[in-house]
Amino acid sequence: AEPGNPLLRDVTFQIEPWLLAERGEWRAGRLPLWNPWQFAGAPFWANGQSAPLFPLHLLFAAVPLQVGFLLLPWLRLTIAGCGAWALSRRLGVGETPALLAAVLFPLSGMLASFALYPMGNALALVPWALWAIEGLASGVSSWRPLAALAALQMLGGHPETVLHTGLLAL
Repeated sequence: AEPGNPLLRDVTFQIEPWLLAERGEWRAGRLPLWNPWQFAGAPFWANGQSAPLFPLHLLFAAVPLQVGFLLLPWLRLTIAGCGAWALSRRLGVGETPALLAAVLFPLSGMLASFALYPMGNALALVPWALWAIEGLASGVSSWRPLAALAALQMLGGHPETVLHTGLLAL
C-alpha cells in the first residue's frame, strides 16, 4: 500500500496549486485570468472549481500562507455553522436546538468531507440561502439577500450546489 490517503490527491495536486497560483496573481497586482502552470496554460476564470473571486479565496491571498491553509477550511465550517444557527432561529427553533444545529451541520458528512475543497464554499452557504428563502417567504426580507447569497454560491467553486440548493428550496 502507498503511504498517505489517495483520496486527498486532488487537494495536493489540484486545489492547493490553484490557490497558490491565484494568490501569486493577486499579490503581483494582476487579475487571475490565466493559469500558465496547468496544461499549456488554461483560463482561470473559466474553471468554476478554482473559484478565483470567492471572498474566502481573496482572504487566502491576503494572509500568510500557513495561516491561509489553516483558516480557509475553518472559515467554511464556521460560516456553515452560523448559517445553520440563523436558519434554525428563523424557523422558530429554540436557542439550544439551534446551537446543536450550528455544531452538527458543519460536522455533517458532506460538508466535513469537502472542507478542503472549493465545493465546501458553496456547501457552507446552503443554510444561509435557505435562511434568505425563508425570510422572503415569510415577508421578513427582500430578494436582495437571496440574490447576494446565490451569487456567492456561484462564485464558490461548485455550480451544481447552486442548482441543488434551488431544488431543495422548491
